[in-house]
Amino acid sequence: MSVTLDVTSNLYSYSGDLISLGDVAVLPNFGNVSGDISITDDDGTLAPSEVTTISIDGSDETATYVGTATFNGYDSGLLGGVLGALLGSTEAAVFETSTGLYLYAPDGFPVASGLATTISIDTSASFDLSPSNPGIVDGTSGDDNMDVYEGPGDYEDGDGDRITDYDAGSIFGGYQSGDDTIYGYGGNDTIRAGSGDDIIDGGTGNDNLSGEAGDDTISGGAGEDTIFGGAGNDSISGGEGEDVISGGTGHDIVYGGDGNDTWLADGTDSGSDTVSLEDGDDIAEVGFFTPSVGPESIDGGAGSDTIALDASVVASFDLGVALTDDGSAADTTVGATDFQTELYNFENIRGNDANNVLIGNSEANKLWGAGGTDELSGGGGDDMLDGGDGDDTLSGGAGADEIYGGAGVDQIDGGDDDDIIDGGAGADILSGGSGDDTFVVQSAADAQGDVVIGGTGPDDTTDQDRIDLSALDRGSYTINATEDTSDSGALKGTVNFDTGETLTFSGIEIICFAAGTEIITSEGPVNVEDLAVGAQVLTMDRGMQPVRWIGSRALGPQELAARPKLKPIRISAGALGNGTPMKDLVVSRQHRILVRSVIAERMFDVQEILVAAIKLVGLPGIEVVEDADSVEYFHILFDQHEIIFSNSAATESLFTGPEALKAVTEDARAEILELFPDIATRTALLPVRHIPEKGAWVKRLVERHAKNNKALMN
Repeated sequence: MSVTLDVTSNLYSYSGDLISLGDVAVLPNFGNVSGDISITDDDGTLAPSEVTTISIDGSDETATYVGTATFNGYDSGLLGGVLGALLGSTEAAVFETSTGLYLYAPDGFPVASGLATTISIDTSASFDLSPSNPGIVDGTSGDDNMDVYEGPGDYEDGDGDRITDYDAGSIFGGYQSGDDTIYGYGGNDTIRAGSGDDIIDGGTGNDNLSGEAGDDTISGGAGEDTIFGGAGNDSISGGEGEDVISGGTGHDIVYGGDGNDTWLADGTDSGSDTVSLEDGDDIAEVGFFTPSVGPESIDGGAGSDTIALDASVVASFDLGVALTDDGSAADTTVGATDFQTELYNFENIRGNDANNVLIGNSEANKLWGAGGTDELSGGGGDDMLDGGDGDDTLSGGAGADEIYGGAGVDQIDGGDDDDIIDGGAGADILSGGSGDDTFVVQSAADAQGDVVIGGTGPDDTTDQDRIDLSALDRGSYTINATEDTSDSGALKGTVNFDTGETLTFSGIEIICFAAGTEIITSEGPVNVEDLAVGAQVLTMDRGMQPVRWIGSRALGPQELAARPKLKPIRISAGALGNGTPMKDLVVSRQHRILVRSVIAERMFDVQEILVAAIKLVGLPGIEVVEDADSVEYFHILFDQHEIIFSNSAATESLFTGPEALKAVTEDARAEILELFPDIATRTALLPVRHIPEKGAWVKRLVERHAKNNKALMN
């Protein structure tokens, strides 16, 4: 560590030598050195014969510290062997250079040229560089502790440097009016600048920096820093790393810099701060502000940024009102006060333990309710909502949302698009809305008393919902279902858990082939409607396997017109790539097709996945058969889930997963259960390939294939 101090006006030159300096005589050879002058030393304590640097107007000169001189100045020389009246005393550090002698007297000389002076030089004494002027402290690459205040104590040097407890008038200034400049460099430094308009640079490392009183300029540098501006109008830059910044009182300007930063304001700061959190996923943790208290503006910058309400009373926060492109939004009520700060580039809201009302905007928002009875609304975009504890009401709105109820009796509505919904603990009412929604059950205890409503009824042509029980043991529950007449092709019923809990549900879809599809068997291609139980069908993984069960369901013009979501998907010849299928393939919407591509591997870490046919619509040659006036769907069941070849395309057989029996009539379900009485615990419950759960990811997969003109099978 090095210490640099400003000695302007307190450095004196002497044109004589050390011998003459020690004489008791009239000294006409002193001169006050003018210019910008500083002394730099390794640690701030001068030892005899130590070499240091004196800089005059930017020109450095090497100097050797000789010792400490004590000067007594008199108003006249010897008269009859007696000196005149003592004018004063002072101490000075004596330096010898190639051009002469310099004396640094922190308090100035009480004598002038031509007056008598007695001088004594102690060549064994050290000298502490502790001026009353502003100073500069340089840290080391180690862990420095620079505590700039007045008081008794000590000062240590080394890579674990500590600067503390210097007397009034030292370069460390204390809680006084000195304007200090302090550099931490590497290491995890602790720096407190005291009063005055200070400059602090933490350098690299995880630093703790405090400007205290005064208009300070603080830079955290690289590392995970904690920065407090204190009183005064401060300028703070977090730099790189995940920093925690608080401006304190005063009109502060704050820049978060790179990294996921947190800015703290408790609502009592009287200054109108300007805060720009810049890059990273930042958090602005705010208390309650009145028109006269609080920041003027907060800019989240790039990244997914969060407003966190740090309070314990009711908080209502609407990003759609509080946040506009130009920041000129109407006031937003936050509890009993108005939040009048201009907000820019925030996407998320973190509530508190009060009864929060949190409303997102058209962006991809994240809303956390914490404790309390909260109301969360995502608005547009692919949102994440978490109610936390309490009896919450959550609405995803438009977009593919992830919604978590947490503990409590929650009411959740997924809204439009493909949502993932987890009610958590408590007897929840869960509605998917439109879109292909997934209801996740983490435990039987969480599911107790839940009511799951999959879709929005027969007028919705895109809704295809499922319950995900994959987190539970295969044999720990039983599905009891009947046809849901309000949503053709879907089921209603209960999931009964061995430990006594019950979940009630409605809504599921069909997975089957259309008549005319050729299935590869040991006898060659055979139309699906001509297959018989026991036929040997070629599977991708296990060769020829016997058909265990076949079922079918015919839909006529009237039913298809009334329920258009039952219309099939046509995959045109060659649409999957590599000449597959060899001729048009017609399947139900939820029949899964094997996708094998580099894109799939990059997105899901597996090269092969199964994707529902409806998800592929929009790619060249894949479309809904809108003009279909009738269709007959067939289901083929093996001992386990298989990949078979349909018109040469790789497709799935009937998958008897947790909600698999939704695809067949009540008589067919009874027949399957008679054939497979232990179906809930069989390996048939395991999918033969990965089935992505998030609709947004599948949508992105399809978009990437289309954009890059890549085949689904390669």
